[in-house]
Amino acid sequence: MGAPGKNLYNRAFSAQGYSDDVAAVYELWQAGKRQEAAARVPFDIGFKTNLLGPPEVIRERIRLYRDAGITTLQAKVTGPERLDTVAQLVDLVREVDAERAGTPTR
Repeated sequence: MGAPGKNLYNRAFSAQGYSDDVAAVYELWQAGKRQEAAARVPFDIGFKTNLLGPPEVIRERIRLYRDAGITTLQAKVTGPERLDTVAQLVDLVREVDAERAGTPTR
């Protein structure tokens, strides 16, 4: 959660309109109420900051990132199918790149 006034994530989410949520989560966390703090995090924060959903949704998010000038994605995956998940992500990025370049995807 970071120190008061020095937390990058708190500032970033507050700037996105989640200041009340961030303050509530921080307060619960500091009070040692970790499960309540986790439950208080709005679904949208996770959804908007992670590539979640079916391929069409992820492909659209990658387009938005590309159009905003983002050139690097960091993938942290877990579970037994993690290599398959990374391969799917790479394929989606290639598809989006190919759209702009006007080239086939394989």
